[in-house]
Amino acid sequence: MKVEKKTKLTPKKKQMGRPLKWTVSKLIEAIEKYFEETALMEYTLTGLVLAIGSSKQVVNDYEKRKEFRDIIKRAKLMIENSYELSLRKHGRSGDIFALKNFGWKDKQELEHTINPYKHPELKDKTIEELRENAISLAGQRGISSNN
Repeated sequence: MKVEKKTKLTPKKKQMGRPLKWTVSKLIEAIEKYFEETALMEYTLTGLVLAIGSSKQVVNDYEKRKEFRDIIKRAKLMIENSYELSLRKHGRSGDIFALKNFGWKDKQELEHTINPYKHPELKDKTIEELRENAISLAGQRGISSNN
């Protein structure tokens, strides 16, 4: 009795969902057209989205796709640059607000560290010990401390 060897054919994966509206080349073309037809100080993300006939959510979804990521990030960077230039030129609060939406922050972040080589006596002290030491030194110098 002969046993026939069955070969496994892997079925092609069916694409789920709606087909993509844009190809890489068509999206590049649409974005370039927007930047060519729009004055530098008038670039906006909403303007770009309207010009390419899409929505912010669709653009954000496309940005998650590897083949579109760099294209969209560059377009957003060009828009961010426009707000930055406008801020330098005019100093308007609207530009600051827009830049905050691009991840800018309106605060300073300082990091305090103690150099153990400069102050070896402080190297192994706890925060509470350092605090008590500072209060003691302040008292010796006639400076009142507000706990």
